[in-house]
Amino acid sequence: MTSSIAQTINSRLGRSTISAAISLSIVAVAAFALYELLHDIDFGKVAAALRALSIEKIVAAGAFVVAGHVTLTFYDLFALRTIGRHKVPYSVAALASFTSSTIGHSLGASPAVSSDCGSTRSGASPSSISPRSLSSPA
Repeated sequence: MTSSIAQTINSRLGRSTISAAISLSIVAVAAFALYELLHDIDFGKVAAALRALSIEKIVAAGAFVVAGHVTLTFYDLFALRTIGRHKVPYSVAALASFTSSTIGHSLGASPAVSSDCGSTRSGASPSSISPRSLSSPA
């Protein structure tokens, strides 16, 4: 039953139309999540904080971010090799890794449990949550 419905949808709309609709839906949800995360930020304060930092600190922070993303791309590449997908080139694995981690961290559990989103909405303050309180039994 389900496969016949899927075949009917696929034959009427086409695979590229369905893929485009899914992609646009993901972009729309990501844009909404980004708006929700950023709408209370005072960008004047952010700019002032950045101006207070030395260029060396900003460059070092950027280098560590790039290094972290490169590390994640190799993590995903090694995972592909582990499951026998040796023909997937690094460029494809890296793009998929970067895209999926970006979407996953924007739309996944991170916004729900971060101190700005989840804990303040639930009434807890960021200072009331410690690693010890998260790992020790009640």
